[in-house]
Amino acid sequence: MLKQTVDSFRGNTQSHHLYLQCFTWLMLLMCASCTLAQNIDLPEDPLAEPGRWLSDERWSELRYGLSIRQPHDARSVPDTAQGDVIRWALNDGTRISLSFARGAYERVFKNPDGSANTKLIPANVDVLKKHITDELKAVAGQVINTRTDQIVELDDIGGVINYYIVKPPQRDAESYFYGVALLQLDQLSVAVLRLECSPDKIAQSVSTFECMVNSVQVQEAKAVNQRLHGWLQNAEQLLADLTQEDRLSVMRDDRLYRVLENGKDIGYTRIWQRYQDKSYYKAMKAKRAKNASQLEGIDRFEIEGNAVLVQSRLEGQGIVLQRLEEAIETPGKPTAYWQMNNTLQYKNDPKNLRAGTWVETGVRGVAMIGGKRTDHLQLTREGTPPRHMVEYLLERERDPERKLRYPSADPRSYPSGEVVEKAWPTPKRAFLSPVDATLMPALLPNEDKTYTFSAYHPESTSIDFRLMRVKPNADGGKTVYLRPVLDMAEQVLVFDAKNELVSHTYPDGRSLKKTTRQELARIWGVRLRD
Repeated sequence: MLKQTVDSFRGNTQSHHLYLQCFTWLMLLMCASCTLAQNIDLPEDPLAEPGRWLSDERWSELRYGLSIRQPHDARSVPDTAQGDVIRWALNDGTRISLSFARGAYERVFKNPDGSANTKLIPANVDVLKKHITDELKAVAGQVINTRTDQIVELDDIGGVINYYIVKPPQRDAESYFYGVALLQLDQLSVAVLRLECSPDKIAQSVSTFECMVNSVQVQEAKAVNQRLHGWLQNAEQLLADLTQEDRLSVMRDDRLYRVLENGKDIGYTRIWQRYQDKSYYKAMKAKRAKNASQLEGIDRFEIEGNAVLVQSRLEGQGIVLQRLEEAIETPGKPTAYWQMNNTLQYKNDPKNLRAGTWVETGVRGVAMIGGKRTDHLQLTREGTPPRHMVEYLLERERDPERKLRYPSADPRSYPSGEVVEKAWPTPKRAFLSPVDATLMPALLPNEDKTYTFSAYHPESTSIDFRLMRVKPNADGGKTVYLRPVLDMAEQVLVFDAKNELVSHTYPDGRSLKKTTRQELARIWGVRLRD
């Protein structure tokens, strides 16, 4: 880079003085960078004492059969705003996270004429390394690569580790040390481990990080596939035996739940599950004629079928988030509609200048794809929400000083107004419609068994594996451990002996707890509409 710069200046004799100035500036910058890099206390042999930094406890995920030793006295926070599978927070302020890049992802390239085209890039170490480097170039301040492409070899897995010092432009802002390890799990899958710490914690943080990377173990693909195949078979058999009577038996109308976070009420949720036929709509129209303020939602679809409507209001950190999720499906036919509407408001913004609404609608039906009539799913999304929107906005169990932002998009975005449309052929194995996905935890038999379904996941606008495992309870009820996507941490749903949902706990501690109208009125000072 320096040689190219010097050559470009030498080509212009009229710019000799400018060349001397710029050359001097570049040399000073390099000297400053070298001085800063030389002051970094990287350990000579970070793998010498793994027991000093790591416990014998291993954390495991399911898609790749990957496990990794955990740091001593670390708090693990799964399902974070950056799309990480898990993040470890150490007592000294060090942060280590794990995520996965898999398949081929889209990159948009700008053409000279201003148009753009999209190219599919396979996930591999070289591509991701370049992506990280490009993103670091855009970081405000100064970024110094302190160790370049340190090779990692774990049995058949290869990879690299890079470390950087990031020096913000603000005079009073502290520099931080950033590291990333990329491990190629298979041809299209890369494990991404990221490290961040303060400069005075580099020696112990690097030792912990490299010992964790070195402890990674991955099951053979055959063993992982056999396990997933067995869980899919369980789900396929369950769906094959499922009847409309089974669905009707677990549907509940107008259930109310408190939403709690760390023991504090942050909102409430209402859930309707019902079968809608002509008599239902007739009764609804008569009711609305008397009361125009009745709740509107799924009922605009005058189609006979199973319906689910979920309304939520959540508050936190000066933010109000209102959610509406609705779906309807005709039993026995590939026809379904759903809509997810999220409206965000700020309490200190009376004119709602920063408010935004994200709307997502979907349909399942038969369409021509590739010249064939195919059972398919099509989604239209208006606006671009931050990834893991609810978790980010409510800042659940987040350290505000944590960065760990590379290589991932900054989630602090507002609605762009973009319209995104996607379509997929409906999965052939164990596919869950949006309605069945809501009903399924209650429908699962009360026996110790694990199921994996194919289902749409709204946060990533993709179809992925959804895992549910059942544990019977002593009181005749059951506990269902649910992963919305195979990589995510488990949610815990508790049902009583009558298949009533008693509580729903999320991995960050947020929970739904069954309640009554009187209790909600006392807590929030409002009376919910009928």
